[in-house]
Amino acid sequence: MVNEKEKFLTSEEKLAVAKLRVLKKAPYYSAALRTLIPYPSESVPTMAVSESGVMLYNPEQIKLWTVDEIAGVLVHELNHILRDHHKRSKIQHVADDQRLIWNVAVDAEINDDLIYGGWELPAEPITPDYLHMEWGRTAEEYYRKAVKDAEKRPAKVEQDGVDQRLSQELKHTLETRQDNLPHCGGVAGNPTKAEEDLPDDFPEKSEIEMERARTRTAEAIAKEAEKGRGNMPGGLVRWAQKHIRPPEVSWQTKLGRHARRAM
Repeated sequence: MVNEKEKFLTSEEKLAVAKLRVLKKAPYYSAALRTLIPYPSESVPTMAVSESGVMLYNPEQIKLWTVDEIAGVLVHELNHILRDHHKRSKIQHVADDQRLIWNVAVDAEINDDLIYGGWELPAEPITPDYLHMEWGRTAEEYYRKAVKDAEKRPAKVEQDGVDQRLSQELKHTLETRQDNLPHCGGVAGNPTKAEEDLPDDFPEKSEIEMERARTRTAEAIAKEAEKGRGNMPGGLVRWAQKHIRPPEVSWQTKLGRHARRAM
C-alpha cells in the first residue's frame, strides 16, 4: 500500500526515487538502468520495454504501486534486457500466437531470482509455480512445458488483437490474477502495439549500446559475486559468468587451426 509520503509524488517522481532505490540496493545494475528511456503511455496496462530500451509506463498504474514495487518492476524489466529474451524468443522460433506463453516463461525465469534477492513485486508475480515446475530453470524449459500443456488442453486468449495459444489451466490462472496477462514488450519477445505508436523522432538505444550495457552489468555482477556478500541470486550470477566468458571454440575449428599452422 502506498504510504502517505508517496501519495504526493507524481509518477515521474516515483520512478526517479525507485531508480535510486535500485542503485542503492544493487549498484551493479547502473549500466543497464541507463539504457531505459521513459515514455508515459496509457496504452500499456503497467510497464513494457521495447528492444531499443524505450520504457513505456502507465502513469496511473505507477501511482498505485509503492516505490519499492516500482523498483522491483524496474529490475524485472532490466533482466529482460540483460538476458536477451527477445533474441532467445527468435532462437526458439516463438510464433505470434505463442508470445504470451513465452512472456510467462521469461517472467518465471526472472521472478524466482528477484524473490530470492528480496525485491518487492506488485500483485501476484508469475513464478515457475504457474507451470508446476521447479524454480531455477531456464525460460526455454518453462516455455517447452507450457507449449506441451497447451497442446494437451488447448485454450485461447486475446492480447493486442492476436489470439494467444495456451493451456486451459494457465488461462484460468492468468485471468484470475490482479495484473491479468503479462505483456512486457519487445525486450521480452512480446511487443506491444504501443511500441509501434512511438514518435518517429523519439530517441532509442542502438543494439551496440544495449550490448555494451549487458557486458558492463555482467562484469559488475561477477565482481560483486566474487565478494561473497549478500544474497545474489544464483541465476543472475550464472548469466553474468556466461555472458563474459569467452565463446567456446569447437574441436573442428581447433583442428583446422592446427592444420593451417602445419602447412
